[in-house]
Amino acid sequence: MKDSRGPLKALAVATVVNGIGDIVLCRIFSYGIAGAAWATMVSQVNHSFLPSPSFYP
Repeated sequence: MKDSRGPLKALAVATVVNGIGDIVLCRIFSYGIAGAAWATMVSQVNHSFLPSPSFYP
């Protein structure tokens, strides 16, 4: 295993984005379950597009 910290950092960023999105959409804008779903979707899309150094030689 060459790089295990790159994917871990990308997952940590996605988790933080999800947490902030949950707080903003559920508590501030009162979107409830739909807000949590949108926050999760945005964090997963963000995670899928984050470049991981393990993908590059």
